[in-house]
Amino acid sequence: MRYLALFLVALLAAACGQNTAGNASNTVMPDLRKDKPSPTDVELVPGKNVESPLQATGVQLVTLEIEGMHCDGCVATVKGILEKLPGVDKCDVTLATHSAVVRMKSGAKFPEADAKDQLSVDNFTLKKAVPTPTN
Repeated sequence: MRYLALFLVALLAAACGQNTAGNASNTVMPDLRKDKPSPTDVELVPGKNVESPLQATGVQLVTLEIEGMHCDGCVATVKGILEKLPGVDKCDVTLATHSAVVRMKSGAKFPEADAKDQLSVDNFTLKKAVPTPTN
């Protein structure tokens, strides 16, 4: 039984390309020295070489402060209201911070007056709507 176990270990090691004698195997290791730049190394300079993906597509993010949410049901209601507003692409609502982040469709502006009206119908109050920088 012992020999069978050793044989299986040797067989598995051989199948994986490992040397069971403890010597260096023929595996070629990549050169990880940092003195040589990798072909994928790119120096990113904020505002110089890359726009954020949201900037490039003209998408606007708006952070909302909303009062009146007390439970997950309130979160779902607020999310449903906000996602039905014209120009809204997606909305994430957070109960813990009483806030929402709304992603607008390309070129659309956040309809703050409509949002206040629609939220007030269900006893929620939109306290503040602040455009969020996308870079």
